[in-house]
Amino acid sequence: MKRPLAYVTAAWRGGECEVMEQAAKYCRIVYDAGYSPICPMLYLPLFLNDAVPEEMVRRMWENLPPQRRSRLEWQKNAEKALEALAAYWILRRALEEQYHWRGGLPPMAWTEGGKPFFPRESAVHFSLSHTPGGVLVGLSSAPIGVDLERTRPVHPRLLARTGCTGAEDFMASWVRREARAKRLGTPVELGRETPMGPEERLWQAEVFPGYHACACFTECGQPRLSRLRLTDTF
Repeated sequence: MKRPLAYVTAAWRGGECEVMEQAAKYCRIVYDAGYSPICPMLYLPLFLNDAVPEEMVRRMWENLPPQRRSRLEWQKNAEKALEALAAYWILRRALEEQYHWRGGLPPMAWTEGGKPFFPRESAVHFSLSHTPGGVLVGLSSAPIGVDLERTRPVHPRLLARTGCTGAEDFMASWVRREARAKRLGTPVELGRETPMGPEERLWQAEVFPGYHACACFTECGQPRLSRLRLTDTF
């Protein structure tokens, strides 16, 4: 059942850490009472910046599934918080465009392996990935997994363990591993890459300079790629 929203604020007193602890305590009480708390004191300071207007952050926060909202309240890394908000916001916009769904995201659930799904929409499958500076969302009528990674230095031991020759080779290999694992809802395997299954299909590209992306799916044909700026989705 969808929880009603509850706005939480107060005449906050004390240092920043003390105030954050008070806000989290109040939000927990509200959540236990059956509501989804919205507390600007908790979420706005974490990722509000000049590049993302307050109204955009508020709308993305309200769009976030309640299960992820309570988890994100404790995220201290502003960049990671914004990535997660953007991923679910882009998912909503993709569903509106592809399936003409309105009114926000439908109820979500997660498998034991952590794979998200729509329990009431068995014909719609999705996968999310985010990395500093980018978000990738995949939609399909069958299980799908996607991964997006920004190129970064890789420890030599990890290169040796995976059999990769350098950072670019590793990132290309890693997004394949992640996408394949996320389609199945299983952990990522290290070591040498396992052979592809007869039903597996891969789409892989450098979607932006320095960003590797991969989608693993079972449908025939190639995915349709849409590139968006976050500000263009509001």
